[in-house]
Amino acid sequence: MNHLEIYINGQQTDLGEALKVVLDKVVSEFRNPLKKTGTYSYTIKFPDTLKNKGIFHYQQDRAVIGKFRKQYDCEVYCNGELILSGYFILNKLTKGYFEGFITGSKGGRISDIVEEKLMLRDIKSFTPIDYLGDYTVWENMDRDLTANNSEVAFPFVLDSFARLKYMSGGYIDGTPQSLRFDHFGVSHFTAAVFKNIFADQGYTLNGSVLSSDAFNRLLMFYTDNGDETAYNYARLNILSVFGHYHRSKSINGPMVPDVEAQDYKLYVAEPEFRDIRNVFDPNIIDYAKSGDTAYCMGEDGVYTCNYTSNYTFRLKSQIPVTDTAGTAIAAKQFLVFREIGNDKYADGSYKYQNYNSINFDSIKDFDTLNTNNEPDGDGIRSNFTVRLVAGRQYRVQVYIFIRNTLNTDGLLLHAVNAHTWLSITHIDGHQQLNPARFLPEMSQLDFVNALFKLFNLYYQIDEGNKMVSLFSRDEFFEQSKANILDISNRLNLDSFEETPLSEGEIAETYFKWSTDESDYLLARTDYMDTVNGDTPEEAYELPFAPLGFLAVKLKKYGQNMLDFQEAYDLLPAAIPATDITDMSVLEDYSASSNFGYKPKLALYMGPNPLTTGSYVISDTNSNYYLRLRTVSTAKPMPRLVFFNIKEQPAYEVQTNLPTREFFVNDFTGTTVYQSENPLFIADAHNAGKLDVTSLANTGSKSMFQKLYQNDLAITDWSNFTEGTIKMDPLLYNRLNGRNILCIEDDLYLLESVKSYDPTGNTAKVKLYKMVSS
Repeated sequence: MNHLEIYINGQQTDLGEALKVVLDKVVSEFRNPLKKTGTYSYTIKFPDTLKNKGIFHYQQDRAVIGKFRKQYDCEVYCNGELILSGYFILNKLTKGYFEGFITGSKGGRISDIVEEKLMLRDIKSFTPIDYLGDYTVWENMDRDLTANNSEVAFPFVLDSFARLKYMSGGYIDGTPQSLRFDHFGVSHFTAAVFKNIFADQGYTLNGSVLSSDAFNRLLMFYTDNGDETAYNYARLNILSVFGHYHRSKSINGPMVPDVEAQDYKLYVAEPEFRDIRNVFDPNIIDYAKSGDTAYCMGEDGVYTCNYTSNYTFRLKSQIPVTDTAGTAIAAKQFLVFREIGNDKYADGSYKYQNYNSINFDSIKDFDTLNTNNEPDGDGIRSNFTVRLVAGRQYRVQVYIFIRNTLNTDGLLLHAVNAHTWLSITHIDGHQQLNPARFLPEMSQLDFVNALFKLFNLYYQIDEGNKMVSLFSRDEFFEQSKANILDISNRLNLDSFEETPLSEGEIAETYFKWSTDESDYLLARTDYMDTVNGDTPEEAYELPFAPLGFLAVKLKKYGQNMLDFQEAYDLLPAAIPATDITDMSVLEDYSASSNFGYKPKLALYMGPNPLTTGSYVISDTNSNYYLRLRTVSTAKPMPRLVFFNIKEQPAYEVQTNLPTREFFVNDFTGTTVYQSENPLFIADAHNAGKLDVTSLANTGSKSMFQKLYQNDLAITDWSNFTEGTIKMDPLLYNRLNGRNILCIEDDLYLLESVKSYDPTGNTAKVKLYKMVSS
């Protein structure tokens, strides 16, 4: 007879003659982080002896039973062997008994490390970025970011059909829209996300997959989740901008004053700010000019605030007041920064004063935000800190008062550009960009599970060293060869019942990519069929969609800009799905996806391998290189792949001019990568790297086919077999899911142990037939 002992919170309990423990153990082969694994007991009844009452704090617990379940640390020993360490859940007090059950899922699982409630945006371990808007994007456009162990990247994806014509910016309602940093978004290398999830919990990772090129190049694209763009500003909002202003007598007569009073005329100058560069030292390239504030400042001089905070300003104006001959005209000037409200000009007391009594305080009204004016050479300056509110508009005004007694027929107001400027030197808020704010709305466990599935990973946890070891499928079974356990003498296979794998169980070996009904190439073409192939309908669906591609004909000019060569390239695209076929869609730059799509994955391959030269897209003459408004030099977009480059399916936009229709058809031509055209391919070796791996489930370079080939071979003929086995505490402990079990020359994996009574000597096992002799 086996001897059973149960300890609650370290104290040995009274068991009583009627107490019985029956255990079920479910394992997952340590490949599925979300599977509900562990050991669970049937209902256990502890007698309400005096000792047990003390252990369970009987009197105080009676008050809480029914409101919530009470949990206690629990250990179960059989013949001195620890067979279960976990928790006893007390959920019922009956006459004479404390009733509950034991769960043995205490440690050893990823779901014990990462809480179910944690979302990707909760990650704390990302390195903050000194993000400078356009310049940061431009600087990283031609870098191999994986070699730098970067956590984020700034890929470019065609977000509308009109991008084929307006690659670096088009028109909305006749207004030009420049390409800028927030058209790129902040995307994340999945390896960094994966590592940081565990780093937050104090764990490190090891395993060969961490050095895999595909694992490190896998990129998850920014999606807005329906939220407003999540930029944290501060560093983005530093701004230096020169202004200009010119106003003079018109051909129809003298300059008309904005206000006429009893003894003066008032002219209000409103400088326009267009020349964005460093105000204080022209020799310094002001990279911060490329941030968000550069786009808040309109060319009309109106500043539209994007971020509510306290802003520190430095303003200066120098507007000589002269006649057309250059003779100075005496005037008073005041520099004002104000919110644009109902009144075009400040509603100050100056309206009721004469020329001599007017000063800066005379100008100020409720909308005037600066608090001082000070002379600065031949101009005026004003330094101040003020709170601006997102969505409101502000502008600089210079109030110029001239006596009525002076002749203003030839009045000329012309700002000195070098001494008329606006600078935002500081904004309260985050000083660096937090990458986690740009992650999709997804739980950390769902993300981890998806990467486990994608790379067919197994794991083992070393709690002592806070280490999670990752194994490929083949590494896992190679390691397990040293741990083959022969149980032939403990069971009779003839008495076991065999059941074939269900379609659902077979499907667990596979995964499929999610489609995205908002993405034209995924929803309106056969691309998803090509990506997923013959994957079973019941297969696990990744929470990611694939990246699609359009084929475009490039025209490369020679040095004389007359001769040219043509070849096809592939451009990544995430274009809004539409049923409209009218060609006007190809011109509609506003019909943009604006990151409103499902999270996508692709491989980030770094610098574009095309030769240098002058490139345009043949059909539209759009410049192939990307140019951002505040950075002068254009660069080609970073290279992305989903399939290996030579097998990448692509689609081509075609038009029918007589019917004004456009079509998106399969591209059947040859790309520069398939032809290896030396006029276009700069480095054949680097171009060859694009053809190594495919994320699709089909094709000769499919990562899925490679990582799952042995699983797929076994699944075709394997089955479950279930029956009774002779069990003892030592064997029960050894059956942990990491063993390969040998039965009469055949090899099996354990799925579960059920109905094990430690005081008896039998249990039921469910086995998965792995390899046949």
